[in-house]
Amino acid sequence: MREVRYHIAALLLVPCLAAALWAFPLADDCEVYGSLNIDGSPATVGVELVAVIGTDEVARTTVTQAGSYSLVVHPYDPEKPDSKGYKSQDDVITVYVDGRKAEPSFNAKPGKEKVDLVVKTTLEVKQTTWGKIKALFK
Repeated sequence: MREVRYHIAALLLVPCLAAALWAFPLADDCEVYGSLNIDGSPATVGVELVAVIGTDEVARTTVTQAGSYSLVVHPYDPEKPDSKGYKSQDDVITVYVDGRKAEPSFNAKPGKEKVDLVVKTTLEVKQTTWGKIKALFK
């Protein structure tokens, strides 16, 4: 009879453990890779990428193969408060390429994910600046 109780307890414990692991996955690196184009051209070797969550830098790397990148963001470790990382899958990672924002931003999640990044040049001229430029040519 006692043996039957152990089997029943084990059968009930397995689904509970599976649900807990699904809800709270074990900490794992967020590995992101893909193509990287800057102004329509493949990124050159040596271009620097910086990944940030909010204002915290969470990863830094350089392009080692033209037109592609690979970036690893580690999970946050409360035992090492000086090192930054992602805390949940709701964290949004933004990548800056040589100081310019790349699109798209993406959510941190454990495992590997392909995200193709693009950096576009935008000309943002304030209206007051444009007015001053026009005044020079009158």
